[in-house]
Amino acid sequence: MANKGERMKHVLGVALLVAFSTVAIAGVENIKPSRTLKPDEGVLVTSVKCGSSLKFLQIYKSGTASTGYWGSAKFDTVVTCHEGLKTVRMKAGRYYIGWVGAGGNGVSIPEADAVKFNIEAGKLNYIGDIYAGDADPFDMDTETLIHTTGRLVSIIDREGEAKSELAADHAWLLDRHSFLRSMAEEPGANPPNEPHKADASAAGVQP
Repeated sequence: MANKGERMKHVLGVALLVAFSTVAIAGVENIKPSRTLKPDEGVLVTSVKCGSSLKFLQIYKSGTASTGYWGSAKFDTVVTCHEGLKTVRMKAGRYYIGWVGAGGNGVSIPEADAVKFNIEAGKLNYIGDIYAGDADPFDMDTETLIHTTGRLVSIIDREGEAKSELAADHAWLLDRHSFLRSMAEEPGANPPNEPHKADASAAGVQP
């Protein structure tokens, strides 16, 4: 009976967190002019394009599991699939996209298989545009379509468009903070400054 009660608490807890994420954060995910960054904070800059059934993506700190019994509830922040540039205040550090959500359901992505990115304090960290699920193929150029086909989460570099949108709709951010192109790494990529295994011996690094 205790196990059943714990399962019910888990289900209800996750449902409440998801409801809060998709409804509340949809309206407040972008940093407001009245807010200032703390010394250990930066701004995540991205746009998100999703398949029709998807609603949001959960972002996790590196080292925090998105899988397992409570994995879906351990996220650090959420970005929705609503159109428009995202400017999300986050603590500096390394993160990954660990959950793709559709209403009360979703798919967890282990960190080893996830898109990863870094947030640098005091910067507008553009990580690329995020494509999740089967985004509308008629809204893509051929190169983007080829890159995203068959991938649950993909990253496309649209730095020029991001800068233009920042200047048009979030000029106050550019007045306060410098723009940093900090592209997210797709699964299998090495962290910044870490040599590829094939180059490890040449770099004097033990594999």
